Amino acid sequence: MRRAQIFLSVVASIASFAAEPLAEDRGAAGAHQALRRLQTTARVLYVTAHPDDEDGATIAYLSRGMGAEVTLLSLTRGESGANLMTGDFFDSLGALRTVELTRAARYYGCKLRFTSSVDYGYSKNIDEAWRNWDREQVLAEVVRVVREERPHVILARWQGTARDGHGHHSAAGVMAREAYEAAADGKRFPEAGAAWQASKLYADNRRENDPWTIRVDAGVYDPILGRSYAQIARDGLREQRTQGAGAVVSRPGESVAYYSRVASRVGGAEKETSFFEGLNVGPAAELAEAAREAMRLFRADHPEAAAPAIAAGLRMAKGRSVEIWQDALRRVLGIELEALVQPASRLPEPMSRFRPYETFRVATRGQEFRVATTFHNRSGAAGVTFSGVELLGEGGWAVAAEPSGLFRVRVGDGAPETRAFWHRDSVKTPRYTYEGAFGTALPRPALLARATYEYGGVTAVVESEAMVSRIDESGVQRLEPLTVGPALSVRFASEFGVLPVGRDSYRVKVVVRNVASGARTAEVSLKLPAGWKARPERAKVEFQKEGEESAVEFGLEAGAGDASVRAAAVSDGVRFEASFEPRAYGALEPLYVSRPALHTVRRVDVRVRPGLRIGYVMGTGDDVPATLDQLGVPYDLLDTATLAGGDLSRYTTILVGIRAYAARSDVRTYNQRLLDYVANGGVLIVQYNTPEYDGNYGPFPYTMGRNPEEVSEEDSPVTVLEPDDPVFQSPNRIAAADFEGWVEQRGSKFLTTWDPRWKALLETHDHGQAPQKGGWLVARHGRGLYVYCAYAWYRQLPFAVPGAVRLFANLISQRPTE
Repeated sequence: MRRAQIFLSVVASIASFAAEPLAEDRGAAGAHQALRRLQTTARVLYVTAHPDDEDGATIAYLSRGMGAEVTLLSLTRGESGANLMTGDFFDSLGALRTVELTRAARYYGCKLRFTSSVDYGYSKNIDEAWRNWDREQVLAEVVRVVREERPHVILARWQGTARDGHGHHSAAGVMAREAYEAAADGKRFPEAGAAWQASKLYADNRRENDPWTIRVDAGVYDPILGRSYAQIARDGLREQRTQGAGAVVSRPGESVAYYSRVASRVGGAEKETSFFEGLNVGPAAELAEAAREAMRLFRADHPEAAAPAIAAGLRMAKGRSVEIWQDALRRVLGIELEALVQPASRLPEPMSRFRPYETFRVATRGQEFRVATTFHNRSGAAGVTFSGVELLGEGGWAVAAEPSGLFRVRVGDGAPETRAFWHRDSVKTPRYTYEGAFGTALPRPALLARATYEYGGVTAVVESEAMVSRIDESGVQRLEPLTVGPALSVRFASEFGVLPVGRDSYRVKVVVRNVASGARTAEVSLKLPAGWKARPERAKVEFQKEGEESAVEFGLEAGAGDASVRAAAVSDGVRFEASFEPRAYGALEPLYVSRPALHTVRRVDVRVRPGLRIGYVMGTGDDVPATLDQLGVPYDLLDTATLAGGDLSRYTTILVGIRAYAARSDVRTYNQRLLDYVANGGVLIVQYNTPEYDGNYGPFPYTMGRNPEEVSEEDSPVTVLEPDDPVFQSPNRIAAADFEGWVEQRGSKFLTTWDPRWKALLETHDHGQAPQKGGWLVARHGRGLYVYCAYAWYRQLPFAVPGAVRLFANLISQRPTE
């Protein structure tokens, strides 16, 4: 066996998940797109703050319509946005949104970059952004991206003013402006690379009646692609389902955006028809002639007719243009390369063509398996000579070629794990530390196949990630990039927990998952601070197959104070002390996230009313029920059948989870049953819900509005409006200290108006915001109590914020007659 070399190609360094090409990138359409890119050297950097902020229609117009090389830079990965798809929040949500934006970028036809800044939550103004982010650090990173991507034009999605509607948006607009100047000054941030001077800077977020320079209509029809750039971009926006983006179908017709020229080093007219007016962005004369000739020879029914002209251009290409010309040659010739991990056994032909096969999903260091590679010349063009294929991996992979394109491989002992390579120690840390390539979207491919071929006197390469196969829940085969990971994933069921003062026992659950294929046995134990003891001291878990999971519960005898508890699993002499968990949903490719197996126990002076039994209506996923466990409160998750006809009277309190009125039609359908439960003496608590709740689902009228208020400053001042209300008196006496140390925000989706029969209990507000009293409202209805409470328990409770736990305990302990 020979050792595989480390690959350093541009394709690998800006890795993206391999996937079936879009219709726009296949066949003649894809070939024609590649030929457009040969006609220009124009480069654009598009700067925004979060995934789904972007004007994807304009990006697609520039990339697909004009052939420009476009890089989309998002300051953050959207860690604190909404999540309509899973129960993941913060860094896990950022991983999901990274994959979503990567998929969207395929439609836009652009490259994707990030800074290390973290979306810490909604900001009303830019001052809050600079209180959380180091302004010079953010600027240095944007400058670095400018210098690495070398754009001729920078487009700012936001203007950098209060009109942008979000402090992060305004910060992104300001950064685009400042980086335009700073990147050109070699004395500023010398560690960020050689100075680069962009020629123009434009800002978006304009309307027709505002001053503007360029009117971009991305709704123009492209007959080669079969629809407009705006329509293609809308499909990209729809990939961002955690935010519910792209819900409206983009119809044929105009799709106009307005951009204002902010700065230019080449002058410019008051009104322009192109971002590149006054710029020399054409290729060198010889390349320009080859590019024009390739376009002239192109035929939709025979794209390979353009190949001789492309080969001529490729012979002259240098630097970063080589990749663009190689891509064009590959597309017109219909060259494809497959690299498929092989299952241990397969059905014989021809049955294997009709029944999907499944492989392992995650490879581990030292594992051996086979990869089948196939080089396809789909056009059948004469003159294509296949030279060979190699497999490339980092960390000491061993590769041995076998007949017919097969390779036997052994994962290197130093192979890096294929996981998110950005991390932070706490959700209160406003930026990530990068372990891998700065600002890139996704991990590098675990194993890359590279084939070499010759055509027209030039040598070209084509690359493909090695892919594994899984069969999804519906029986459909899915191909996903090969992943390298540890044999075991170890995590706690929750990262934080509450131990009420006065108790000396605590239970914690460790979840161990068999990441590797095949059988495995492990011993699980805890590392505890002095004075704490675990029962049992260690536990054995056994697995037979990949993906199996086992939960081990430990009882703890508590010592003094708070405690940091670590978990480990030992298998075959190897110690595993971190998680390795996929973040995905549906057909979304998984991105694995790893965190240390650490659980923090916080002692909290908290009590709950005896005799509680909770019915919990789960919305789109939260960790609130875990806190009920820790408080010793029994609960049931209420399904559709229970809402429709079950005995609700058995519950002292029913909690409706976050966004339940948006996510669950059964909650809306059987809302009257919930109102009847209250009228008959129950306590119903509706947590933060989105405007889908704005349909008077409560007992008395209220309004939320389409753009409801939120209080984003977690340290905002709080005034108790009804200090004598029982919810602030029992079973825990609430004080000002209980509103300290909160995480990310106070609350979201406050009500705007309400009937006098509602009573507001708290008031809070951000800097410069009007007083907000609509976050916690209560109303007597019949013999019961109805509560709308938009304070962010789903943010506070997973981190065991003491005051929030005490408030929540009082909330669920309310009596209907008090």
